[in-house]
Amino acid sequence: MLNYFNATLVFDIEFMNTYGMKKLMRMVETVKPDIIVNTFPMRVVPELKRKTGIQLPIVNVITDFQAHKNWIHDYIDRYYVATEDLKQNLINAGTPDYKIKVTGIPIEEQFERSVDRNALLESYGLDSKKPVILIATGAYGVIKDIEGVMEKLLQHDNNQILVICGKNEELKNNLLEKYSNNQNVRIFGYTNKMDEMMKMATVMITKPGGITLSEALAVQVPLLLYQVVPGQELENANYFQSKDAAIIVNHPDDLVMSVLQLICNENQRNRLINNMKEIYCPRSAEVICEDVISLVEQKHQFNRFIG
Repeated sequence: MLNYFNATLVFDIEFMNTYGMKKLMRMVETVKPDIIVNTFPMRVVPELKRKTGIQLPIVNVITDFQAHKNWIHDYIDRYYVATEDLKQNLINAGTPDYKIKVTGIPIEEQFERSVDRNALLESYGLDSKKPVILIATGAYGVIKDIEGVMEKLLQHDNNQILVICGKNEELKNNLLEKYSNNQNVRIFGYTNKMDEMMKMATVMITKPGGITLSEALAVQVPLLLYQVVPGQELENANYFQSKDAAIIVNHPDDLVMSVLQLICNENQRNRLINNMKEIYCPRSAEVICEDVISLVEQKHQFNRFIG
């Protein structure tokens, strides 16, 4: 059986090359992994290999659509990336072509399953003839101005709204109290049915995290990226907008206008959907797992022992 662990510790960037190295070494000695899979840019992992000469492959699954320099290290044996564009960026930064595979970002398999949308809408008590606006506020319900945006969208009687509040219980309870009698509104807390929500949605308002964007690519739901913050969110959002695969909006009034325009403009929605299909890589998790196993089987080719 393949033995591996996922290195995802969070650390201060100033100590990225050494922070946690002793603990990591103890883990390696205890677990004796066949491979180390990074889903966070932890330079301490390849640094451990460089300094100690441990003989096992180390791979990075880059979970955004752009990659900063902390992902890149000479002692990484494979990079799994979201797009051909990101592959080219890594090559331009000096990473050998043979180390990079364009796989997409891994997501849960239910996002890739087809469903009967009308039956799904009926199961939630929604009208298949009306638009469905999905608002995903983030894992901790951090999107602001939600109530004001909802009020303006609901001035159009035809609209139905699904709100995912994540772990923000206060937001969830406030919205449930306010909209408990509104048949066009459904309020949810943390849910493991996000795939169903996306598949019912005519448009989706969300934050541009790499996993969320990858799930949306699988479903191909038109996206409005709202209140994007600097850093990886902004880089992801800018990439999608550059591909005409999403719309960036930062002001509540602009958001309402953009949602209403997108709902009314089927051609625009179809253009976004078609461009999302161009970015989408199917079966990402399966493709990565297959390659990880192949690396383990031929890991002697990736050993680099430093005496």
